[in-house]
Amino acid sequence: MTDRPLLCETSGVVRNVTINDAPWNRMTLAFMDELERLVEETADDDAIRAVVITGARIAPDMFPLSRKVQIASDHAKGILRPLLIP
Repeated sequence: MTDRPLLCETSGVVRNVTINDAPWNRMTLAFMDELERLVEETADDDAIRAVVITGARIAPDMFPLSRKVQIASDHAKGILRPLLIP
């Protein structure tokens, strides 16, 4: 684990941003500074078509909800894939 408030990874046309403050995932001043930097960087990158923001970890009682979110995300990726990949 790193001390950076946000972790960023790009996979194809999707930039995945993870809030790196588990389990609270607070929006601190450092978080806001890093988010602003990432937004500017992403806006300048014409290859990025979508940004997904998630939290690093969740509490066990949130697992059922996170599974539903994962299913919805996988479904959305399946719908978008033909539109984004020539």
